[in-house]
Amino acid sequence: MIRGLGILFSFAMLSYGQSPQASITGLVTDAQEAVIAGAKVTATHAGTGVRTEVRTNGSGLYSLRPLPIGAYELTVEMEGFRRV
Repeated sequence: MIRGLGILFSFAMLSYGQSPQASITGLVTDAQEAVIAGAKVTATHAGTGVRTEVRTNGSGLYSLRPLPIGAYELTVEMEGFRRV
């Protein structure tokens, strides 16, 4: 059965004058809001195409850092679920 994944995420950037790095953190859940451990989360930088991948932890949380500041496409994949 293919089910959808929900994504809750936040972006953080450091203030002007500090390191030009950012992070993306969030929580991956299924349609019933149960957390999904081990899902692959990929951030692809829109300008460079560079991909950064992590897996969610046992609580469904992930953190991609440090990242260059910019626009990103975020995808989440897990066997048995639809890619979002």
